[in-house]
Amino acid sequence: MYIKRYALIFLSWILVAFGQPAWFGFLGPLAASIAFSLFWKETATFESSKKRFIYGFFFFFFVQAVQFSWFLSHPYYYIYFVYLALLTLYGIQFGFLTLLVKKNWVENIGYVFFLSGLWVWMEWSRLFWLSGVSFNPVGLYLSENIFSLQTASLGGVYLLSFLVIFTNLLFLRSLDETHKIRRLAGSFLFALIPYFFGFFQISEHLHKIEHEKEKKLNLLLVQTAFPIEETLSFSSKAQKVAYVMDEWKEIAALIAKDKEKPLDLIVLPEMCVPFGVYSCLFPLTHVEKVMTDAFGKTAIASRPDLDEYVFKVENTSHGAYSFVNNLFWIKWLSRLTNASILMGIEDVEDRGAKREYFSSAILVSGNQSEIPRYDKRILVPMGEYIPGEFLKSIASWYGIQSSFTPGSAAKVFKAKDTSFGVAICYEETFGNLMLENKKEGAELLVNLTSDGWFPDSRLPKQHLDHSRIRTVEMGVALVRSCNTGVTAAFDSLGREIKQLGKDFIDLQNERGSLFVELPIYHYKTFYSQTGDAAILGFSFLSLLFINKGRRKLKL
Repeated sequence: MYIKRYALIFLSWILVAFGQPAWFGFLGPLAASIAFSLFWKETATFESSKKRFIYGFFFFFFVQAVQFSWFLSHPYYYIYFVYLALLTLYGIQFGFLTLLVKKNWVENIGYVFFLSGLWVWMEWSRLFWLSGVSFNPVGLYLSENIFSLQTASLGGVYLLSFLVIFTNLLFLRSLDETHKIRRLAGSFLFALIPYFFGFFQISEHLHKIEHEKEKKLNLLLVQTAFPIEETLSFSSKAQKVAYVMDEWKEIAALIAKDKEKPLDLIVLPEMCVPFGVYSCLFPLTHVEKVMTDAFGKTAIASRPDLDEYVFKVENTSHGAYSFVNNLFWIKWLSRLTNASILMGIEDVEDRGAKREYFSSAILVSGNQSEIPRYDKRILVPMGEYIPGEFLKSIASWYGIQSSFTPGSAAKVFKAKDTSFGVAICYEETFGNLMLENKKEGAELLVNLTSDGWFPDSRLPKQHLDHSRIRTVEMGVALVRSCNTGVTAAFDSLGREIKQLGKDFIDLQNERGSLFVELPIYHYKTFYSQTGDAAILGFSFLSLLFINKGRRKLKL
């Protein structure tokens, strides 16, 4: 008896822990339909509420130990405390859910709705822990398959989570010998609903995509694969400037490879180079040499005008020298390629007596004077903002001296005739934030990312899986440019158009560029009209279903 029990629990753990797309996505349909029920089959018979909670806690604790294992690739030891804290919090949530899964209680279908709705609210609550923890909703198990993924267009990833819990509880009820065949057939048919829906949704849009195939945007997505700035040490400022000059040399060479192609938009990743936008540190003569080496001697003819924003003159012992800033580099590259350039970079702004720092994305086109900017809104605790004086002293041990200021609103840019919204790093894992871009008129989502703090891990793939869900939720295409990560493009149905490299572990550090002719087909979805409100409202109503038959449940 005990061997059978623990064998089922172990099988359930294998399917749940490794069924994510970032691991073995082909196990996802099993995790989404039966894996949790195999675990609950054993724990639901426990009379002790405490015992059910403990089993549920440790089961999900070790599931998340696998799914968050990318944390352990971080170079600093403080990450272990964050890792254990997240495992504990996730374990408590699932332990509480398991406490409520008791054999005679789940016989009531209203109670099944109650538990599924409760889980949605618990997952959604994670968005309010520190900056928000959006990773690992159980709905991810339905995201690997292109057909079941389409259900996210109705209620986002949290609808997928509702379906996963609901389907597993239906299967658990089918294990009752009294109604086994009927219930088993019902749970099987219910599990197929997302796939049938997806088939019809894709069929509906394919002919529309073909009809609008001429509407395209030509993009160059650049993956720089530069080391994280904070992990480097320089003996002097001059040495650091020389290092950044070499980074620009690499960027210019990557862009120059596709200079003959008709480019509309070039995308450079998050925090692409140090020193911000306007600090004039680079000798003009050196910049001219880099550009002529990459693009030929005719590049000089496209050099931007020297003005107060990109240029200064310093008198040295060797005479007067002209120095330019990062904006000068970007403007010159834009003029050479006749394309707009979107780039992640640090920017500053004086607000009264205080100087604010931002992790930003700027759009540069030719020699225009106004530079539109988007400021990152979801900042990473410890890495980008430091909560509390005690933690500030700890962060200083790791070279983190100050906090960024979070942005306050979505920003929609334009390239050619296409409006696009911007997300920086893991902001794209928040469906509610990305929805704001859609409501502002975005026909495309562009993500700038650097997953370099977690090298050679599964974070880039898990990060990518979330971005793919956003395409279906919003009904828009999405492209990503990474420093390290997965640089790729998806259409509005979540289908991969192109990707830099194939092996997510080995090639996430590849330096290269990806030319994409991206179809800009977009459409309205139910989720893009309602956001999370619809699934949260439905889940709240599901909580009220506990009243049905409550006397029988004896809660």
